[in-house]
Amino acid sequence: MTYFSRLTDIVSCNLSEILASKEDPGKALEVIILEMKEGVAGAERAVKNSQRQEERILSELDTYRGELATWLAEARDALQQGNEESARKALHRKQEMEDVVAGLEQQHKAAQATVKHLTTTFRAVEGRLNEALRKQAQLQGESVADVATSSVGTPPSSLDVERNKSIEDELENLKKELGM
Repeated sequence: MTYFSRLTDIVSCNLSEILASKEDPGKALEVIILEMKEGVAGAERAVKNSQRQEERILSELDTYRGELATWLAEARDALQQGNEESARKALHRKQEMEDVVAGLEQQHKAAQATVKHLTTTFRAVEGRLNEALRKQAQLQGESVADVATSSVGTPPSSLDVERNKSIEDELENLKKELGM
């Protein structure tokens, strides 16, 4: 039996309710964990693909911004040589590049939003998987404290750095709050 058809199903599920309705919660949990692991892997691929797309757009932006400077320099040179028509053509090309840059900037903003959205979904699915692994440990009579967090999905390293910094910042704030 398939429990989830989309990643959002994993994020929004109530694991306790699902398991309560099953005759064999342990067996159901095995299937759920397998599906969640597949979801984490899919979410990880989506994050990495969206990051590559954002990088590609950023690279393209750099290229076209460089062309803007080139067309402006060409217009200046033509004007200094007394060739207004060539300067006008170069400025026309510069404006075309400005339009392309404006379009790419919009795409870049959209790509950044996509990366953020997919990263959030990845983290949520990963969190649900960790919750399911802890429930499995409880059902098997193991200590939940001994269950490590999932390493099924290996998020892009920038996500790890970001998460670790956030944890360290939060730890420091707690220390200050407790006067430590």
